[in-house]
Amino acid sequence: TGNVMDNLNDFPLISQRASACGIKRCITSFMDYYPKINRRTASMKGFSFIDPPIEKKIDILITMEKQLHEIKIQLLTCCERELLQRLPQTSRIKKSACIPNNLLMEIYGGTISLQTDKGQRVKNGCGCSVSIDIGSYHLHPCYHNCLFCYANPSSYTKG
Repeated sequence: TGNVMDNLNDFPLISQRASACGIKRCITSFMDYYPKINRRTASMKGFSFIDPPIEKKIDILITMEKQLHEIKIQLLTCCERELLQRLPQTSRIKKSACIPNNLLMEIYGGTISLQTDKGQRVKNGCGCSVSIDIGSYHLHPCYHNCLFCYANPSSYTKG
């Protein structure tokens, strides 16, 4: 067992600050376990990620939805088909994408691909369109070293 840590208690403050900045939508998903995550955590004695049961994930989404609805932010998900199918009919949570190309065109104009990215987990409800990642994680790494981040190019190292 041990200590379980998350940032759910910070969500009301974070969402209120986002609302004050004019944010109108929140797109979320639960962490997916990639093999590199296990490699990063293998040497960390006593550390592990917890994958909550689906009922707990639904409770979390419903709580987030209620909090966001009060401040006029819409909750959307990417890659959460099973959860969306199990939400109560009263839920307003909808499928979206991590980076919704249709929204980018709406905000910035121009034309970009709206074709579904077949390289993503479409069967799991990924709504992402074809895009090109302009990041170079090996040349310009992020120093937050998030263990779960697909963009973290190296093993976890304490800073």
